[in-house]
Amino acid sequence: MCHHRKVIVTDVLKLIDKAEEALRYCPVPRSGSWLQSHRPGSPYLGAKFPFDGASWVVCCGHQRPDSARLLDATVAYMKEVAATNGVAILKPPKKSTRISREPEAEFLRRLQAAAWIGCKVVWITAEGSLAKNWACDESFEHGDLDMTVAEMRAALEPAPPDWAKLTKSLAAEKNIRDVLNNVLRPLGYKPTSRSFAACWRNARTDGVWKRESGHPMTLALEVKLEEDIEAPLCQVVDDVSRFDAVVCIRVMTPRVRQKLQEVARVAPLQEEALRFLQKALPIRYMNIDASGMA
Repeated sequence: MCHHRKVIVTDVLKLIDKAEEALRYCPVPRSGSWLQSHRPGSPYLGAKFPFDGASWVVCCGHQRPDSARLLDATVAYMKEVAATNGVAILKPPKKSTRISREPEAEFLRRLQAAAWIGCKVVWITAEGSLAKNWACDESFEHGDLDMTVAEMRAALEPAPPDWAKLTKSLAAEKNIRDVLNNVLRPLGYKPTSRSFAACWRNARTDGVWKRESGHPMTLALEVKLEEDIEAPLCQVVDDVSRFDAVVCIRVMTPRVRQKLQEVARVAPLQEEALRFLQKALPIRYMNIDASGMA
């Protein structure tokens, strides 16, 4: 395995063979959450195995819109057993649907690169023409993202007192988009399409802006209340596989703050994974206080 995040094809084939062997002989059920449950019916199977002098895990499962959390499942497993790397094997849906096509090659290439650079996970598809192909040569520039995020934060903090009562993300999404439109317009950004094709599913961000020059040229937004507290990786990595940069804003109501504290107690290494991801990729997580104080 090459040390500069580049793996030659023969190494990848041997790695995948080893991962599939581990899945055959010692599989364990894995949830798509950092709050791990080994109950029957968990959406993924995992296994531990050694490869090339390092400790690895593998997670494998089907992709469905309601359980598109394979990346979180893999990274959480890595942290749980102190493995250095992971393999994520994505299976297509069991039943054909109107979006049961393979992911586009460009999207998959960026997804594979983002998963490796940001999470140390080799991501492959299990079937079809893209099976066992893997590449990680894509580059991800940060550009002036941190300057833009600082302006976003200044415009959003403190949150209006009534945001403490929010229980649905739809209201928060609209409020935040309205504020960010005013922040991003002077930087040359204009709103554009929020939908894109991910892996065997249609994805939709909570906002996307595009400008004619500068980097990042496209900027995606995710807004969260309680959603995905226990699975914060997969959606933003999907987004950065389609857009140049991603900002994930969580509105910190009292209830959200309590839930984050619970996750931190159970999965303390989640925060470490998020720090590594943000250092490696143009992805930023931002918490906006909505304590209800005037």
